[in-house]
Amino acid sequence: GGSFDAVDAYQGLGEVAAGEDGQRPGQLLLIHLDWKATDEIGWQVADILAQRNVAPTWKGIDAEFESVAAAFKHLAPWLQQRGLALLDIETDADAFCAFIVDAAQVTLARQLAAAARLTVYDAEEFAARN
Repeated sequence: GGSFDAVDAYQGLGEVAAGEDGQRPGQLLLIHLDWKATDEIGWQVADILAQRNVAPTWKGIDAEFESVAAAFKHLAPWLQQRGLALLDIETDADAFCAFIVDAAQVTLARQLAAAARLTVYDAEEFAARN
């Protein structure tokens, strides 16, 4: 067997996110977007918030953003005010992938991501890179 790297890890996660047997509306676990799919952000965020019993009052749900990165930068502080955090996964692709987690679980989420050979950025790190 060859080596397993971060690209393989992300591709596996991408299959979970967007593959034929992957996540469906009403059961989304992660935000998964093509780099230019700014029109997809609102419903994916609303879906995840509904599952977490968080009122989907983020103004970005119905807003238009110039980029996915701009939307993530707008979403992150809103989540922080509600005890949540946005963690972006390095895709090495023309796509964005992110999780919404409890702020208290960020360290654990990072550890699990590292164990899966995924590189994860918190909101501050994401903003610095984008």
